[in-house]
Amino acid sequence: MALLQRLARQGHCRVLQRAFSAEAAAGSKKFYDVPEGHIDSDLSQIACNIGLNRRRDLKLGAAGNIRLVVGGTSVPLSELFKDQLTVLFGVPDRGDVCTKTHVPGYLKELEGMRRQGVTQIICVSRGDAAEVDTWAKENGIGSDITVAADPNGGFTRILGMEVDSNGSGPASLRYSVALEDGVILKVLVEESLGKVDISGGSKMLEFLKSRPQAPK
Repeated sequence: MALLQRLARQGHCRVLQRAFSAEAAAGSKKFYDVPEGHIDSDLSQIACNIGLNRRRDLKLGAAGNIRLVVGGTSVPLSELFKDQLTVLFGVPDRGDVCTKTHVPGYLKELEGMRRQGVTQIICVSRGDAAEVDTWAKENGIGSDITVAADPNGGFTRILGMEVDSNGSGPASLRYSVALEDGVILKVLVEESLGKVDISGGSKMLEFLKSRPQAPK
């Protein structure tokens, strides 16, 4: 086990996948296998590089210095997540699925999330901050959901959500994350960029309600 964890830290995802797949194949009912201790984290193979860091605190170290742009202001993660119960979801391209399905799904569950103690909902889009702001304004997003741009992709990379766009198209997976005071509690990653099956508002609300300390 120690060897497998060292391999994971060194980035040998394929080795880790094969090893854990062989170890857990008999008992696993999921379409993928994840490192021991993270069976309920919903980390697919495309995000396996953050599997052993699921509980990491994004306010600390180099992560805390990464910045997202909110309303034209560059905000470090150490400040953005401090003392907040955050629900965050990432959109790959600001297309129709993002605008007409992903965002509305969080607006629909807004009150339910607030009852669970969520203090902020953030939509992250990798790309130019001005373009992200324009998309938000044109689609009336921003009063209940904070829209944040990830101009240099630093946030997307540290979560392991970057994809190779070959110079065009999406540069991020479609995902959602729950964080408490910057500590990652839950990660939900879509297999397909064009679908909102597990990263939507309803699935995130299900997780929030499943926590042992969740309000009844």
